[in-house]
Amino acid sequence: MLLTFLVWLLIFLTVFPYGLLALSVAGWLGGRPAGRFHPVFIFISGLALLTAVSDLVSLFSPLDRSVSIGIMAGAVVLWVAAWTKWKNKRLPARKNLTLVQWSVALLAVLIFFSVLDLASRTPSNPDTAIYHAQAIHWIESYKAVPGLGNLTTRLAYNSNWFIDNALFGFAWLQPQPFHALPGLLVILSLFYFLDGTWQLASANQTPLAWLKTVLIPVFFLILPSEISSPGTDLPAILLTWLLLSEYLQPAAASRPDSDSRQLILGLLVFYAVTLKLSVLPLLILPGCTFIYSVCKHNFRLGAHLLALGALVLSPWLARNVILSGYLVYPVPWLDFLILIGKSPMIWRAPKCSPSIIGRAISGSIHPSIITPFLSPNGCRCGLRLKR
Repeated sequence: MLLTFLVWLLIFLTVFPYGLLALSVAGWLGGRPAGRFHPVFIFISGLALLTAVSDLVSLFSPLDRSVSIGIMAGAVVLWVAAWTKWKNKRLPARKNLTLVQWSVALLAVLIFFSVLDLASRTPSNPDTAIYHAQAIHWIESYKAVPGLGNLTTRLAYNSNWFIDNALFGFAWLQPQPFHALPGLLVILSLFYFLDGTWQLASANQTPLAWLKTVLIPVFFLILPSEISSPGTDLPAILLTWLLLSEYLQPAAASRPDSDSRQLILGLLVFYAVTLKLSVLPLLILPGCTFIYSVCKHNFRLGAHLLALGALVLSPWLARNVILSGYLVYPVPWLDFLILIGKSPMIWRAPKCSPSIIGRAISGSIHPSIITPFLSPNGCRCGLRLKR
């Protein structure tokens, strides 16, 4: 548990300053600061920024030690810049807490240690052993491999959550990588939902506060087994809850939303789509913002949203094409965007999962993507993908 906590601390200190950078850029693009965000949104903003960059890097290089050290070095520089900005600011005066507020604080401590315990256990999700760990290890060890989805179609379902877990698994520190990122996302998200419980304890009983409070027991009913696993269901569900709650925030407070705030929320929606396609309906939220901005002749916000979507989605789509031959696997009606003439990618993955050896013999995949290798006694014993 102590080791998991230390890894949490390292990940948080690495990612959070990039989230502050994202807020600063959004404030510059939007013409005014993005306003106050809960730490979980700053953290996920930093994660989205790093994921887009790492997605691009993974096309040409494995996400190994050099990439991790480079990101941590950048975080140190950003922390120094943030310290020079904050060093003269005073902390707000501490207020006396009521008994109910002390109870909420105690609940936060119990939730923290419960999540820490669950995150320290062996993954119980069977898909982790089937393909999660393998997909992450491919990212840690190789650049994006053309036709990797031919080994098994599960590897063709490209998710940026595997990029994140490879980036912060720190496999170069020990043979067994850490899968601590899901637990950290959970604890930050639950603290955000606890803010609703705190509002109720402070006699601020709004519908949004009740919604956040209800989501805490719901999480422990349906998702506790996912905390120790790098599976994609957990971040998809949490980001859906977080984004819907945050999009409701201005309506609950009866105040207009700033352009910079809409850019941050749009960034998080685009990032969520690259984690799991089931959250695709969330694109309605920035889509409505885009339509509203065009109707109000705020073309600057609309252009920034489109550019942000291209920044986040383009490297992910490029990686999809390399792994499976599809822009989005397995959606053939998008083929017209990647076909050259009438010839599809030679490494296109199947919609089912036949043997790669059988497909190589039949000629349905190009033999250039695989090569036989020799065992120590000279026998041909398997296939090795070219780097």
